[in-house]
Amino acid sequence: MSWSARIHLKSEAIFGSGQSTPGEVDLEVLHDDYGFPYYGSRTLKGHWLEQTKLAAKVLGQGAASRAKAAELAAVVDRCFGQGGITNALPGAIHLNDAQVAPAIRALFATAIQKQQLTSSEVFNSMTDIRRFTAINDETGTVEKRSLRKFRIIRKDLVLEAEIDGLDCLRGHEIGLLAAGLSSLRYLGTMKHRGKGWVRCALIHKGTDVTAKYIQELREWVTTS
Repeated sequence: MSWSARIHLKSEAIFGSGQSTPGEVDLEVLHDDYGFPYYGSRTLKGHWLEQTKLAAKVLGQGAASRAKAAELAAVVDRCFGQGGITNALPGAIHLNDAQVAPAIRALFATAIQKQQLTSSEVFNSMTDIRRFTAINDETGTVEKRSLRKFRIIRKDLVLEAEIDGLDCLRGHEIGLLAAGLSSLRYLGTMKHRGKGWVRCALIHKGTDVTAKYIQELREWVTTS
């Protein structure tokens, strides 16, 4: 794995699957066949795009020239693609779901296949159940029949999404992507209740290169 986006959960998170488990929880979290939670690539890419667009806009306002400001916007389109019915263009980068490291998953997969443990045990070791209620704004009391049970992913889990397409990019282009990725602060649902606080980083060959490429970006933006 050459390039990846690393997501470190700094708080509990809810990466909802949209499914429920009758009698247990009203909202389950995404998880694979071995019980490992993960975060979907399309959702991650969408949030990454939003933050990269914002970074390009802010940096463009302080760029040394209009040409460089325009180049930043163009980098976003080249990397993430352009939507539209008649002019849709694919982006240069592609990423997989953010998952637990393959080496760790392989160890547990082997243990499951040997029936030394079950996928449910793996799943329950990384998740928990929280109960939530809705509060009436006028009375300040709990709304009737508002109790919901959500599955949460425990804090400190680290997920990584493999990225393809970065090797053909220049330093400042990678820097813009790194700036957008590192700006992601919350993922998943229940953000207003403190869930999904994350720290994201760009990883190359196992090393965090976020700061390195952001510095290259700063130098490129301010150099005339």
